[in-house]
Amino acid sequence: HRPQWEREVLQILEPLGFIAIERWPNPRVLTFQFDHYPAQLDEVWQHLQARGFYGSVWERREYTPTELLDAAFLRLGTEAVVRSVDGTLRWDWVTICPHCGFAEERWDWQHLQISDLPTGSHLAAVDWHPLVVSAPLAEALQQADVTGLSLIPVGPERPAGWYALQPTHLLPPLLVPPTRMRRLPTATPHCARDHHWESPTSELYYRQDGFAAADVNASYEVFGDGGRATGRIVIISNRVYRLLLAMGVTQLVGCEPIRVVASA
Repeated sequence: HRPQWEREVLQILEPLGFIAIERWPNPRVLTFQFDHYPAQLDEVWQHLQARGFYGSVWERREYTPTELLDAAFLRLGTEAVVRSVDGTLRWDWVTICPHCGFAEERWDWQHLQISDLPTGSHLAAVDWHPLVVSAPLAEALQQADVTGLSLIPVGPERPAGWYALQPTHLLPPLLVPPTRMRRLPTATPHCARDHHWESPTSELYYRQDGFAAADVNASYEVFGDGGRATGRIVIISNRVYRLLLAMGVTQLVGCEPIRVVASA
């Protein structure tokens, strides 16, 4: 119904400095590529949506092995997944805000059974949710005196084959901006600022003043909406990252440097 829609989009996005346009078999679909995240992109995208356009904005960040090895702290990420025995991945919702009722999950490690048998050193998410490590990796982390970490045996059997990776140290709040994340409108004026956040769409930035971190940390913020959490971000020190590599842990995907900056 709008034969000039492409010209309209080009006029709106051109000032942001896109570097390429990818065309698809569907003539009504275009992908605009940038080599940076324009400061005005979120505002411009809201403008496009208001004009009836549909799509999405996504960002891909890549790092060299040297950049990762040089980082003092890194976001921990893995694409390895292990499966739970049906009905054994259980949790309770624990209310963390008396004003809005926002709740965070507490996993039932005692009754969890993982169908995958650990062989060697493994870090994985159980059904894409909580993080666990195999017994050899848990032993290596204990021997290295890693701080800020509790390793909880999974299941009733002893010795356990898997251990929950549970950070015990909370970092201070993220610095927003330059961290890009949006406070959700479900937060009340009385809510603390540790919940009702969308997941960050940028690297994580912390204020240098007052930044104190252990080897394993959890973000102050609990991400999620609708009154239910999707979890905290796990952040590890350089020596833990190097230990994971030395132990042969694979599928470390989504690890990226944390930025600690002097704020104005």
